[in-house]
Amino acid sequence: MKRLSVLAGLLLAAGMTFGQEIPAGTLLPIMLNTTLDANTDEPGKVIKGRVEETVPLSWRSYIPAGSKVIGSVLRVSKPNATSTPELEIKFDRIRVRGRDIPITTNLRAIASMMEVFDAQIPPIQNDEGPRTWVTRKVGAQTLEAEAQRGLAGERAASGPAEPMNRPSGSKCSGAINRDQKNALWVFSSEACGAYGFGDDLTVAHAGRTEPVGEVVLQGRKNVMVRSGSGLLLRVRSGSSQ
Repeated sequence: MKRLSVLAGLLLAAGMTFGQEIPAGTLLPIMLNTTLDANTDEPGKVIKGRVEETVPLSWRSYIPAGSKVIGSVLRVSKPNATSTPELEIKFDRIRVRGRDIPITTNLRAIASMMEVFDAQIPPIQNDEGPRTWVTRKVGAQTLEAEAQRGLAGERAASGPAEPMNRPSGSKCSGAINRDQKNALWVFSSEACGAYGFGDDLTVAHAGRTEPVGEVVLQGRKNVMVRSGSGLLLRVRSGSSQ
């Protein structure tokens, strides 16, 4: 019995060992802890987000939920009568267990604060309790379609999720490893673009092409992304610890 306890402890320790690099293609589902506002923001403003689910990197390595993703505002085009309001931002490091690791990311999807909230409220409930209540993920075409593919989320679910899909005609690009499991949090496996902002916000540049890692958000009258909104970032490249 004692040997089993020791073995279990060793396996747990191995699972908690963070790998030496973050592989390209890793998805980071984060909740924004900073409000972005083109009316008031200035270049240099620090942006912070929180990783909302444990992100698997390999069978024994992961980024723990609660890790911080940090970036900054690069450029602001303020609302006026002659120009379209824009915010250019970049996330360039992740803080894992007190250690900052440089990364380059692009934006796969962004969801408003209310869209994130709604995605965690189950439209379908049953008598088996909250763990089995089905929620509609951000970016899902319909709840029924998600359920048919077995991809509908559970209210209390966390950790590794399904592989990413690239819908027909999607603007999202980049290599997709269909064997890789991803932590998606409130996002559907097909999430791509902006959700919950109506016509008030679009992703003018996702950071996949030059300038790589630099994301441009464009607004109709202003660019406003409130704290509590969700972002699905894709790691382009990462550095070793």
